[in-house]
Amino acid sequence: MKNGMDAGYLRLDELFQSGTIRASTQSLPSDLEIQIDRVFDAPRLPVWNAWADEKIIQKWIGPPGDCKMTVCNQDTRKGGKYHWVWVMDEQKEMVTRGEYLEVDAPNKMISLEWMDNEVDPSHNTITLTEKDGRTTVSLVVKLKSKEARDAMLQCMKDGMDLCYLRLDELLKS
Repeated sequence: MKNGMDAGYLRLDELFQSGTIRASTQSLPSDLEIQIDRVFDAPRLPVWNAWADEKIIQKWIGPPGDCKMTVCNQDTRKGGKYHWVWVMDEQKEMVTRGEYLEVDAPNKMISLEWMDNEVDPSHNTITLTEKDGRTTVSLVVKLKSKEARDAMLQCMKDGMDLCYLRLDELLKS
């Protein structure tokens, strides 16, 4: 798995250095939260659909490297659940599951999310705002402890930038 992930991050670094893509911005609103903001050159509705439609989300969200989403179940409504599974290049599975607490299409979704076998979920808020045909996605992830937040910091921004690169390509097509 490491070789595939390394290749994905190398590609990302090359694209940032060449100016081909824009990076997201990361901030720490509190000791428990990570915020990642990214602007897309697309109206809000197609960006919303990319987050809400399981047929679209499986094309862009997921870890870097040689992996394939094998399960993508998503019921994007209040009380609805989602379940995503990827098989990595060494046959290791990565599992994400969640439950929507609030869905205000096409503006906001709030969910509890568990990754792999984590006991404590993160509390995720995704907000979409549009200005002049461009959409800003703001993702705020709140974790149970500062230690959990700091552990997630190590990989979250790079992982989201790779996913957002895939989303950019989808939105252009």
